[in-house]
Amino acid sequence: MVHYIPNSEIAILSNRTQVWARAVVDIGVHYNENTDRVVEVLETVFDELMEDKQYKVFILERPMILGDGGVSELGDSAVIFKILCKVKPPNQWTIERQMRKRIKDKFDEVGIEIPFPCTNLYMRDNGK
Repeated sequence: MVHYIPNSEIAILSNRTQVWARAVVDIGVHYNENTDRVVEVLETVFDELMEDKQYKVFILERPMILGDGGVSELGDSAVIFKILCKVKPPNQWTIERQMRKRIKDKFDEVGIEIPFPCTNLYMRDNGK
């Protein structure tokens, strides 16, 4: 059943995210990477972000990997981890960008590959 309420009849409206927002980051790694190692490196990045005086003032809860360190998706080109972080609005985009930067830098440092989509083409020669 669908209820339609005309805007003119709305008297009270609640905004549950007025005091907090959620930063969401999806990170893909190569299928050859060990997922436990990836989680360990991500946890290190989260620790470092929480220690940074410039950004920790925006963070209400330490970043976490959705699903208790689990894999969110097995994508076409990558194993995807979803990261969530509860922050003070409107800082969710700042924290998302900072997490992406730090993850990229740390992955480069420790040799974890972030893949990019690629396509293999096979050309057949039917005896011609």
